[in-house]
Amino acid sequence: MGFNGTSAATPYVSGVAALLKSYQPELVGEDMEQVLRLTTTASQPFDIEVGHGLINARRALDFVGPLKTMAHWIIGQSPFSVGPIAVLDSQLVQVDFKNHPSMPDTNDYSTSCMRYRLQGAVSWPFPFAATPKLWVRASGTLGWRDTSTYDHCFEVPWARVLPVGPQNATYTTYVYRVRDKLDTTRTIGWFPTEPANARIALTVIGTPGVAGVSETPGGSTFSLRISPNPVTARVKFAVSTPGKSRVKVTVLDVSGRRVAIVADAEFPAGANGVEWSGRNSIGSRCPAGVYFCRVETGRLSTSQRFVVLGGRP
Repeated sequence: MGFNGTSAATPYVSGVAALLKSYQPELVGEDMEQVLRLTTTASQPFDIEVGHGLINARRALDFVGPLKTMAHWIIGQSPFSVGPIAVLDSQLVQVDFKNHPSMPDTNDYSTSCMRYRLQGAVSWPFPFAATPKLWVRASGTLGWRDTSTYDHCFEVPWARVLPVGPQNATYTTYVYRVRDKLDTTRTIGWFPTEPANARIALTVIGTPGVAGVSETPGGSTFSLRISPNPVTARVKFAVSTPGKSRVKVTVLDVSGRRVAIVADAEFPAGANGVEWSGRNSIGSRCPAGVYFCRVETGRLSTSQRFVVLGGRP
């Protein structure tokens, strides 16, 4: 079979999935599906449900390449949230529920609902060189689509990403307050949850970049290099600055939360090096996983992804 495209036989798809996982260990099943669909052969789009179509292994691997930054983020109610969700408006609607175990009838049950449209915007915790690709993961999302029929056998959590920019995105989802069809003053429940508990799970992937002005008139550059990567022991961050300036070097986890501040001091112009021991801000060893190094100085900031393998850093 050709490497650049072939019939979507199950062993071949499994092999490509394994290669993708080796590039980005944090990929989950939903991510694999999106990557294959985004890099498919246009004349015969890939259908993950039936395994039919053409996939392009080279394009898929380039899409998630080891130099790409990938993160799983939550928007809304979560300890890992990178942004809020707010009620934009509400509307009285009629919804037919099918096969839902909490409804009085076993099959169809029509009732009036207050539908709440939730929306917000989020800025990424670290910069991308260009607009990243992103998608919603049903696993981790608590929100519905705008619908007049809900079938419990087929419905899955839903949200939509609206305009996306290099450093931010807008998103929307819906929740419903279900009222008794005979006594509309009585609330049966919230589906899938109350507005305050709604959340959207996102996967974001793109090329890391520098926010701000990345080059001075004299041509000096601002850059970050990480070695080794992956790491099983101490990791070194090589920071190059265009001039003498105060530099802050921070380690973040895959959710964008701060793990440790590695340096916050005056750096001379040129190349500088700092090390991270693999411990968090309270001195505990961090588990294996994906982390990000973020460097900030003045109006400049950049970040890179690195992987901590099992062992004792």
